[in-house]
Amino acid sequence: MLHPEAIETCAAVLKRQTQAQHQLAETTMMPLIHQATSSTSYARLLKGMYGFYQPLEEQIAPFLPRINFPLPVSNRAHHILTDLQVLGVNGMIPLSTQLPLIESPLQALGALYVLEGSALGGRIIARMLRKQDSLPDNAFHFFEGHQENTGAHWQAFIRHLNQFAVTTPDIEKVSGAANETFAAHTRWMKTV
Repeated sequence: MLHPEAIETCAAVLKRQTQAQHQLAETTMMPLIHQATSSTSYARLLKGMYGFYQPLEEQIAPFLPRINFPLPVSNRAHHILTDLQVLGVNGMIPLSTQLPLIESPLQALGALYVLEGSALGGRIIARMLRKQDSLPDNAFHFFEGHQENTGAHWQAFIRHLNQFAVTTPDIEKVSGAANETFAAHTRWMKTV
């Protein structure tokens, strides 16, 4: 059965159905970003992001072959570690154990919708953080996303998402996972 709004894509449904959780996530993140005025406070932000991204990317990884996304999905947690090394930060980083349930390719796509979408906002955050003279210029790998290819990568992801999830039940599974991902991220970042 096709989605009731005959020509409404999965991406359009996701944007509408995740709007409230997306806004909560942004509201939680903005004070942390504005407080990142030193290497120490920026490292705290990055550790928080790593604590969420690393275990979530690990949960998503087994489903990537079945999703068959035509472009590589970046290991953004690895970029966070690179930034932390630039800042001279090593050691154990606490990891979130309250993650969204990822048991299918559709749920993995919902989580990826959040992670891949965050790369768009990350470019804006990187520009904000670069204004801090106290932060090294080469400590923004995570927030730079796919650099100048971020927009094109996002559009390719959206095209694939819209082809992969076309039925109402599929779209609802993707949307549920995306909302759970936003909510889990918000809960985690409130502990940072």
